[in-house]
Amino acid sequence: MLSGALTLAGLWLWGPPAAPASAAVAGSVYTALAPTRILDTRSTEQTLGPGATLSLPVTGAFGSVTVPADATAVALNVTAVDETAGSYLSVYPAGGSVGTSNLNWSRGETIANLVVTEVGTDGEVSFFNALGDTDLVVDLEGYFAPDGGGPSAVGGFVPLSPTRICDTRAEEQSQVDDQCTGHTLGQGQTLTVQVSGQGGVPSNGTVAAVVANVTVTDASAASYLTVFPEGGQPPLASNLNWGPGDTLANRVIVPLGASGQVGLFNDLGSADVIVDVDGYIAGSTTSGDPTGISLFYPVTPFRQLDTRSDAGTLSAGDPLQDQLAGSGTVPDGASAVLLNVTAVDQTGTAYIALSPGDTHATSDLNFSPSQAPVPNLVLATLSDDGTTYLYANQGYVDVVIDVFGYFQPVDGGAPGPAPCGSVSSTPDSPSLATGTSQAFTASGSCSGGTTEYEWWYGTPAWSPRWYLGQAWSSSDSYTLDTQTLGLYAGGYNVAVWISNDASYQGQLHTTPVTVTGDAEVANVVYSPQIWGMTCEEAALEMALSHEGIAVTQPDILAAEGVQDDKNGEGIGPNSVGTGDPTEHFVGDPNGDEGPTWEPGTYFGAVESAAKDLGGDVIAAGYAISPTQVYRYVAEGHPVEVWVTFDFRVDYRAEWLSNGVHSWIWAGPDEHVVTIVGVSSSAVEIDNPWDVGSYGAAYWGEDQWVPMSTFQAVYALYDDQAVVLN
Repeated sequence: MLSGALTLAGLWLWGPPAAPASAAVAGSVYTALAPTRILDTRSTEQTLGPGATLSLPVTGAFGSVTVPADATAVALNVTAVDETAGSYLSVYPAGGSVGTSNLNWSRGETIANLVVTEVGTDGEVSFFNALGDTDLVVDLEGYFAPDGGGPSAVGGFVPLSPTRICDTRAEEQSQVDDQCTGHTLGQGQTLTVQVSGQGGVPSNGTVAAVVANVTVTDASAASYLTVFPEGGQPPLASNLNWGPGDTLANRVIVPLGASGQVGLFNDLGSADVIVDVDGYIAGSTTSGDPTGISLFYPVTPFRQLDTRSDAGTLSAGDPLQDQLAGSGTVPDGASAVLLNVTAVDQTGTAYIALSPGDTHATSDLNFSPSQAPVPNLVLATLSDDGTTYLYANQGYVDVVIDVFGYFQPVDGGAPGPAPCGSVSSTPDSPSLATGTSQAFTASGSCSGGTTEYEWWYGTPAWSPRWYLGQAWSSSDSYTLDTQTLGLYAGGYNVAVWISNDASYQGQLHTTPVTVTGDAEVANVVYSPQIWGMTCEEAALEMALSHEGIAVTQPDILAAEGVQDDKNGEGIGPNSVGTGDPTEHFVGDPNGDEGPTWEPGTYFGAVESAAKDLGGDVIAAGYAISPTQVYRYVAEGHPVEVWVTFDFRVDYRAEWLSNGVHSWIWAGPDEHVVTIVGVSSSAVEIDNPWDVGSYGAAYWGEDQWVPMSTFQAVYALYDDQAVVLN
């Protein structure tokens, strides 16, 4: 059982993909076990260092539960804790090689994910940590073993269309009016949830376990959640771990109690819990259609989709249909696929849902902009043609899908769509100027059905994102119009997919394109700072002008709530215990800088003032990466950033706190500018210090700063920014 505050420090990208391999010959069925802790490296002194591998036996007896020697795969809830660096963990069969990632984290984060992995040499699985040190906690949840035969095999999986059966949030927040509405879990409380008879799960006692996605939100304190069969006590195991205010999800496969119920136990504070059912494990007898039961086939993990390179970045409300049956080692007719789905480079607080249809009433991953790549295990139920729809409810997010196995109906399942041949496009590697256009023509064909094409264009390498250029149609041509799209200097890509049913089958051709020009945020009125310490207010005055909001720096200071104390209150170490720059402007707006303090304010007060004055704040906080900043600017949003006055990095950054809030301090030359443009190698700033004195760098209006210089000084303040619409 784990608890602890969540600390985020930038983004980490996961490990390398592994090549597809042949699937297991015989199908397997699942046996759910009472969750049992089989490893805690904090007590065994087996902390994993950088590049370290730990092998763990997963067959044999573990207290009151036993995993047989012929088990083909095991289900483990794996939690990383006390990490010293951002990294990833790969879980794989012992004797094999490191493959795709299962967990991703930032330094100090406590994060869990359900892992289903093949059993390797000597009944063991291996854990590989890429960077820094980390401790692992591993809870055994169940295992897959060879099928005993017959369509009513105990342990066969029955996939369902995802359905929400429990949401403890208040009625005005909950998507369903159900048994859980209004029952927020308090400290040490257990909520009993009826599963059988809900969301397609039978009520006739034929269910051994349920497969569900469990989400925690609105948490008041760092805590953990344990999901267990109703009728007993919470075991020494956890399914989710979170910090205050987090929204996190994890997959569970949990046995049902005698009445078809499960218990949800929360350790500390209060939290709301959401339960979405994905399917169930068949019990001793199964009535109804036997074609609903599927057996499991583990495969060597392979990367099936990466929207950063596969032309498919998710945008809010625009589902992406992905062909899974017939892809890699997943055969036609698969009913469900076991995936590790990872969200990366997200622009907002949002969720991703996977569904066999293009309607979405559940969720699979939840994330915020400042989180590291967020993974979750997904048992994706497929449509009759072997596809799943990926849906994001807000902003933009890239998605990586790694396949770990599939479920095949005992009767073989329905055939998938006919495959397509290769596709190409012309011209190859064109170069064009900003304001002009370029026409492309594709060549390719699919057997069966109408050949269709979908076109995408990708942004420069420093901000790799794909945008839909032309939706699925029979048109084999597409025109990239740099004027309409607002494209500027940089290297781009134009990609075309080919299909016979408007889904992604892996037939893709990408063409590089070179464009010259710059992107600038329109209608920003330059404003110099009127007092010595009002750079933050002048920068916000400029950003708000883009929205047509005319305010003065005194207006902004009033909205921030100035606390004037000329005797030492400010941002630096002398202010600890008094001033709080995250809440209001501290010190004299026209005062002097000192060696250990400076008047000013940080993102919290600026964000609040912007909203009070009618501004639309898209994002605010620490850990807004340079890549995210460039994207926002390229999309027409001014960004207020914290840098050093002279754009030098020879300052020592340290974190300060008043016991309530924390902020980062990097010397007395803290400064703020507004970014209003971006090119392939530089950013354009409006610097409110408009006089060329006192060592100021890039002072005044419309100054271009090399990206490397900006990123170095921006990092001193932990990538702190406020983004306006």
